[in-house]
Amino acid sequence: MEGVQAWTTAWRQARTFLARWRDPATRNERDDLAQEAALAAWQQADRVRDGEAFPAMVRTIARRVRWRRLQALSKSGWPLADPLHDEGVGYQQDRDCFLVCGNAVDRLWLLMQLDLVLAEIDGTNRQLLLLFHEGFCCAELAMRFRMPEPLVKVRLYRTRNTVRARLEAKVRKAGCFEVMDRDDNRGDRR
Repeated sequence: MEGVQAWTTAWRQARTFLARWRDPATRNERDDLAQEAALAAWQQADRVRDGEAFPAMVRTIARRVRWRRLQALSKSGWPLADPLHDEGVGYQQDRDCFLVCGNAVDRLWLLMQLDLVLAEIDGTNRQLLLLFHEGFCCAELAMRFRMPEPLVKVRLYRTRNTVRARLEAKVRKAGCFEVMDRDDNRGDRR
């Protein structure tokens, strides 16, 4: 991969990947973190034998850069918010809601239900799903779990469908959410 193309790919991949974390520290420093991760990936781009592995490498570097930055910030006294216990920072102010089965469901309630649903999932499938959403690609997971890559893809597909179906069932059972039209919520999903 050539220098400019590697840099552009790395920066875009890192910036997009870091957008998944909504804590104040990551949101405030996302551009700096993305640049730091892109620089590290760009410097190692010539070592990557398989060009398809480059985005996975960028995600891994971005995750590690973010973790080191959060550790440094916590040591310096920066207040890091815990979305399940700290109501004063960002999460409650924006009142994050997601549209599930036509209902506006509070993000924190949904996260608690997700933990319960994931606890019910088979150990290997749960690990595959969590590691995939951490940024590992299917090929890396196949090597790690010593199974064919198509099997990893099938397990991820089925596990995601199971998690979605169980979360939707919990939302329907709770039934105490504000019902929204899909057009009303367009663009509000963060």
